Amino acid sequence: MKIILEITFKCTCAICPEQYDVYINNSTTPCGYVRLRWGKLSAYYNNKLIYTTDYGDNFNGSFDNDCERQTYLKTISDVIAKEVCKEQNLYYSNIDINYDIDSNYFMEG
Repeated sequence: MKIILEITFKCTCAICPEQYDVYINNSTTPCGYVRLRWGKLSAYYNNKLIYTTDYGDNFNGSFDNDCERQTYLKTISDVIAKEVCKEQNLYYSNIDINYDIDSNYFMEG
């Protein structure tokens, strides 16, 4: 039986830095944080750095387009899912990952 893991990225700042709080399975408390600042994309889960990569030049503080945003946040959702599996002694192959980007911040701003 597959376990469904719902990961939501809620935008808290759209530019310089672009950042998100991360929620799992409709929790009201964030379990993680993603930030793109000074050309570094970093993701934290339970206050632990789990992913980092360079993005663009040293001045990048937001994704260039929505396609890149989707690609990087999908990758980060997979890394978060692996961390959840470690914590709960689950097999990654038994997880279905659904991720969503709460983009209301971009529409309102």
